[in-house]
Amino acid sequence: MKKKGRPMSEAEAVAGLENLMREEGMAPALIYAMKKTQCIGSKSTVLLLSDADLREWKDAIAEYYRSKGRDVSTLNEDDYYCPEPTEMIRKWQQREVN
Repeated sequence: MKKKGRPMSEAEAVAGLENLMREEGMAPALIYAMKKTQCIGSKSTVLLLSDADLREWKDAIAEYYRSKGRDVSTLNEDDYYCPEPTEMIRKWQQREVN
């Protein structure tokens, strides 16, 4: 957790976001991809990614599932996207204030 009086480090931000994603019940593949790519791939945020970054996001999702023995050809489009991050980030910010 962030100490008062100093900005949050990148590592603290990633750890905090990872914890929040777990608490919100996000698929472990999405958490893995967020940590690997430093992106949150929702249907709206992927529109901001380059083709290469989007490929990296989707490859990270597939890599996670392959490591768990899942046939990635069975993934559907929704398996590749996080819920929209605005509500999740709002919850996180409220925690930081309290």
